[in-house]
Amino acid sequence: VPHLPPEGLVRRIKNDKVDVLIELAGMTHNHRHGALLFRPAPVQVTYLGWPGTTGNPSIDYRIVDSRTDPAGAESHCCERLVRLNPCFLCFRPPADAPEPGASAWGSGADAGARPFTLGSFNAQTKISPRVMRAWARILAGAPGSRLLVKNGALFNERVRERVRAWFVEAGADPHRLELLPWSAAREHHLALYDRVDLALDPFPYPGGTTTVEALWMGVPVLTLRGDRFLSHIGESIARNTGLADWIAGDADDYVAKAVRLSSNPRQLATLRTGLRRQVLDSPVFDAPRFARHFEHALWGMWDSLQTTRGHSA
Repeated sequence: VPHLPPEGLVRRIKNDKVDVLIELAGMTHNHRHGALLFRPAPVQVTYLGWPGTTGNPSIDYRIVDSRTDPAGAESHCCERLVRLNPCFLCFRPPADAPEPGASAWGSGADAGARPFTLGSFNAQTKISPRVMRAWARILAGAPGSRLLVKNGALFNERVRERVRAWFVEAGADPHRLELLPWSAAREHHLALYDRVDLALDPFPYPGGTTTVEALWMGVPVLTLRGDRFLSHIGESIARNTGLADWIAGDADDYVAKAVRLSSNPRQLATLRTGLRRQVLDSPVFDAPRFARHFEHALWGMWDSLQTTRGHSA
């Protein structure tokens, strides 16, 4: 329906007799909230594609969980919150992912072949000056370590130069930075995690898919505790995959944890060998349970509408 104007989309939804309409774009580019304002479906829900309230009074519900939106979070949104516990999202194991490789830093026959490597494959827009300052502090506290940053924006040489200048301004040694563009093949992208020992979540906007891909490839992710849905996503993933110890309380704790881990190859190597199995057994990868919970949540929304209609009658 991308070619349909708002009124045409409203007619299509009504003609198809949609009972529960789930929008996945939030307020991102090409969203269709102009049509949703006409309430073409009796129950309208926002989910997954927008890290917060839509601000649209025609959206009845927003699907979250108790970690992204603890008690009191209702004050941050106009929608009614439906907490899909234990986790509001679910991932399918990537079929094209290679097996996690042994670290060439801390274990196996190649141990010590390369320096301790921190990594971030998150979008460049999430890597704020505050984040770069924290990463520069980690590099300073972990002598000999390196930082590998990979994202789509870095295909442009001018962007790479600017990012490198920002890191230098934050106090980082440019010779310890490696800036790489996005890989065309996902298999090659995921294989690059073999060169990363510890993934650093940006803040206040952490990763989602990026975080789970790192965990799937045996690389733990250090995240920072937030104060609303946007910055709680990393916490929800960490706790639901059994990695609560990898949640830092503040920026100083974040830096201290990373520096401490840089001198503990045994801990990271042990975790690397079993992390894929650990996350596969977690709620984040339990699709059947997630589907049951999602179905139950949608029926609850529909039943609530029928109850309200009954009372009105």
